[in-house]
Amino acid sequence: MKKIIQIICLAVVLLGFSTQSAQAKFKYKKELKKYTKSAEMYQRQDFHANIIWKVTYQAPEFLQAKAKKIAKTYKLSAQEEADIYAKQKQQFGKSVNFFVSFYSYDRNTTNLSVKDNKWKLYLVKDGKRFEPKHIREKSNLSPIEKSLFPYVDHWSKAYYVSFDLETISYPFELQVMSPEGHSKLLWK
Repeated sequence: MKKIIQIICLAVVLLGFSTQSAQAKFKYKKELKKYTKSAEMYQRQDFHANIIWKVTYQAPEFLQAKAKKIAKTYKLSAQEEADIYAKQKQQFGKSVNFFVSFYSYDRNTTNLSVKDNKWKLYLVKDGKRFEPKHIREKSNLSPIEKSLFPYVDHWSKAYYVSFDLETISYPFELQVMSPEGHSKLLWK
């Protein structure tokens, strides 16, 4: 009987270590890097940054990583984490979504959410080009958004961008174009 109790205690201890190690292995920055692409374009004559942009694809797997990061930050239960993921999936689930940090040297014409600005944003898949269904500027990031997207600085503007597609498969690219040039980001 004593042996059985020792085995049960050992199993409980090992189970606790494996659960802790699985939680410890989660690295949000690794997940962020996996779903984020960036590019920079500089002007020839004076080497000013014409554009600097960083974009995170809000794939279902990334939404799960975001939920885990939020839960870890606020020490939430597994059920609360699942609720956050479900809410995000419901919010982002019917379209292909991106979080965009965008800087342009000419700040007067940088707002991507304005229809008549000089920058046009497209999603390209299999040679077909899609315009955004919705671009929402996020002028003040919450503290949790700042921790989720640490690459946004005070020079750039942040946007949530959605395209009217239910899903998308790899490879695809996001393009930004203007009379001054263009840049593209490729997800493989």
